[in-house]
Amino acid sequence: MLVAGTVLGLPSTAEAKATRYRQGSANDVSRASWAGPAYTMNGSGGIVGATMAKAVDAIRGCTGTVDVTVLAASAASGSPAPECDVIAGLPNVNSCTTYVLTSAQDASGSQ
Repeated sequence: MLVAGTVLGLPSTAEAKATRYRQGSANDVSRASWAGPAYTMNGSGGIVGATMAKAVDAIRGCTGTVDVTVLAASAASGSPAPECDVIAGLPNVNSCTTYVLTSAQDASGSQ
């Protein structure tokens, strides 16, 4: 009886609710090494193409292509992935995927 009570008392696994938008190639890049990490934080501003291109070059070590992932707190009006609208068109970007998390609780879970 004690074992059953202990098992029933365990919290359930957290699971994030995220909406995924992918642009570009459906196949991921396979690389032997990376030169990064590099991060860009945009807040509520738009993507600055030149800044993002520098980050892409830093991560890829100026060779090959990369897959970029964007974490967004909300979907913008118009395009559901405005960051990837810019990033997917940059040189040396294989694909861009945006994950939109619309609540703090969703950001704490796993996907």
